[in-house]
Amino acid sequence: MKVSSSDHVSGFAAEGEGMLCISDLGFYEQNGMLKNPCKDGFELGDGITDVEAGVFDLMPQLRYILIAPSVRSIGVTEKTRGIFEKNDVCIIGRFDTYAESFAREQRLRFVHDDIELASEGDYFGPGHDIITLCLYDNGTALIHEDCRCQGISAGSTGGGECDVRLPKDFYLTHSAKDIADLCWGSCYSAIMKCGAQKSFLAKAKKKRGFCFRFNDR
Repeated sequence: MKVSSSDHVSGFAAEGEGMLCISDLGFYEQNGMLKNPCKDGFELGDGITDVEAGVFDLMPQLRYILIAPSVRSIGVTEKTRGIFEKNDVCIIGRFDTYAESFAREQRLRFVHDDIELASEGDYFGPGHDIITLCLYDNGTALIHEDCRCQGISAGSTGGGECDVRLPKDFYLTHSAKDIADLCWGSCYSAIMKCGAQKSFLAKAKKKRGFCFRFNDR
């Protein structure tokens, strides 16, 4: 099991297959890095199936846990529950997976994970365009557009990023086509074919949202 810095949360990420154990975090625990107040997130990557009880006891400042669909169980101690309650921990994951069930069972906040709508183009040519639907635990959402390329030169776009803000109830008012219309034209086809987006919109409409406070229910 490999533990390193996460690209998706302000904290750590575990990658590998099977169970994440306390011993896998030994290096970071010995060096006091798990208690860094700026490192308040933990990502359980795809391939991890279980988490040993006590793992999250090592992060008293924990506020976010991103849970991949492969995860099927997370061990929780009384100390873990205390950290969850004190820090109002939020679970990040996909609808109808263990992440949502775990949040409900532990009476935690839940927000749907970001969705990559499209990844089109060539980094060494005109540019590689990446479109992401970003979802936040305060109920806001935006479309992040990122063009990556070699730089300003003949045949390149020069790169760049921009955000398109969405209304809080966009999952009720916007179709896949509406969202595609808001994005760069180079990605229109890919966005229209994005099954993850279509599934998300249908489920968010049915659930009446994409972030929930299960501790209020």
